Amino acid sequence: MAQAPPRGLFLDLDGTLADSMPVLERVYFRFLEARGRKGSQRQFADLAGLPLMETVARLKKLHKLPEPLAELLANYYELVDKVYQTAAQPAPGAQELLAAAQARGVAVVVVTSARGVVARGFLHNQGLWHQVRAVVGAEATPRGKPHPDPYQKALEVTGLRPPEALAVEDTAIGAAAALAAGIPTYIVSDPARPVRVEGAAGYIKRLDELIGLL
Repeated sequence: MAQAPPRGLFLDLDGTLADSMPVLERVYFRFLEARGRKGSQRQFADLAGLPLMETVARLKKLHKLPEPLAELLANYYELVDKVYQTAAQPAPGAQELLAAAQARGVAVVVVTSARGVVARGFLHNQGLWHQVRAVVGAEATPRGKPHPDPYQKALEVTGLRPPEALAVEDTAIGAAAALAAGIPTYIVSDPARPVRVEGAAGYIKRLDELIGLL
């Protein structure tokens, strides 16, 4: 029997709906360089997908940063806000996928480790807001990814059961959250730097590859 089309489409923001990882990588390096520390692409990749508060807390510990966590977090937020809205663009196939979801009555929820205000600002700036039902940002749940809480919140918002939704992520941390909530999960993966997650429903290069599933 063919699987029924999903009634909900739950999309991660950074690296999935938004082509923003190069932007966030620049923020990461600037944040550390301003404190006389040296970052690495490996460390940035390891932190990708975590809530920003946890990212900054780990950087404080790993690099022995003396400033209070609240001060570090505020500065990191400031750096993100300065560059995100102007530099981040929709990922390849994002506009096509959202248009198809809207046309077919599929509820789209952005489930992100970023603050909700950042996600909403991006959606408004890119003219995508009217195609999204809701945003579940970092402040929406007590625990962020890789815990299932953000995706459970998306299910609550839409009134859907896990098998009725489809999640899309680009990191192992994000995919772990969606899979822990019982939601079939596709991974956006660059063939040059493949992400492989046990239990994933499949792998795509572009978001519009999913239109046929809706």
